[in-house]
Amino acid sequence: MDNFARLDRLKREFQEHTTLFNKVSDQVQRIEHDRECAHHDVTSFASELEDYTGFLNTQLRSLREITSTFRSELNTQKSFSEHRVVQQEKRRTVRITKLSKQLEEKLADSRLARDELAVLDTRRRWLEERFNRIVEATG
Repeated sequence: MDNFARLDRLKREFQEHTTLFNKVSDQVQRIEHDRECAHHDVTSFASELEDYTGFLNTQLRSLREITSTFRSELNTQKSFSEHRVVQQEKRRTVRITKLSKQLEEKLADSRLARDELAVLDTRRRWLEERFNRIVEATG
């Protein structure tokens, strides 16, 4: 009976070890499965990250091109504005010069007219004096 008891005990230990082995085996399989899923998730995430990085790089290139175009356009507008201001100043200067000459001509005409008026006034006084002398002489 000692051998039967020992055999029963060995069977129980074997069953306990088998149960424990099966539990450990199930845990190892779950860990292997989780590791494979994690590897797949990491690989998938790395691929998405690579795609997104490519997208961001494309967007960055596009923004750089837009910025470059904008700067170029801004410089062109600035240059055009400066050119326009210079042209406006030239036109103003020409117009002011022209008006200044016209004013000088008008002033000269005015002085000439004043001088002519003074001559005419002198002549009128001389004629009045002469007329008055004739009237007094004929009396």
